[in-house]
Amino acid sequence: MVNIGSPLDDLHKQYDPKFTLRGWSIDSFNITAGTKIYETNFGDPLEPKPHTEYSTFRVNIKIDRNASELFWKMFLGMYVSFLIAYMCFHIHADNIDSRFALSVGSLFAAVGNKYIVDSALPESTSFTLVDSLHGITMIFIFIIVASSAYALRLVKQDKIKQANRFDKVMSKILLVLYIVLNAYFISQAMKA
Repeated sequence: MVNIGSPLDDLHKQYDPKFTLRGWSIDSFNITAGTKIYETNFGDPLEPKPHTEYSTFRVNIKIDRNASELFWKMFLGMYVSFLIAYMCFHIHADNIDSRFALSVGSLFAAVGNKYIVDSALPESTSFTLVDSLHGITMIFIFIIVASSAYALRLVKQDKIKQANRFDKVMSKILLVLYIVLNAYFISQAMKA
């Protein structure tokens, strides 16, 4: 809001600070005036040429906030569900009930977290950070389930050492890849 002749003019501000939102800061506030050309006669048959000009008044407000707390509020449940599924690699491969119960439970937790987060956000037709992070989490949980099934198959063939080695290798690869993908998608979202 422009306050011409107010004490705010002395401070070189173009807006009244009482109109700010809690947790947000105004990066820039620009006001421009100009002329907008419409290539139409707006249905007036007396106008021979479809050309009309009107004055315009534009206000451009850029706002910013520190969203780290909001990020953890939205994604903590998703990360916990991944870590629960990841714990399957530290359970012996022949203990199939525990491994599948943990991983399937964590998959349902990740899906539930996605629906809760989606209900709190506005509808979007584009693929957002929320969709990307939840999507890779669900894919990684599925890979953990598939890895558990393969490790069980090795155990059933009396290849226990191979099953344990497979679990160690997969646990390291999946954890590093999951962290790298999360860092990539988060950094891309912060650049946008």
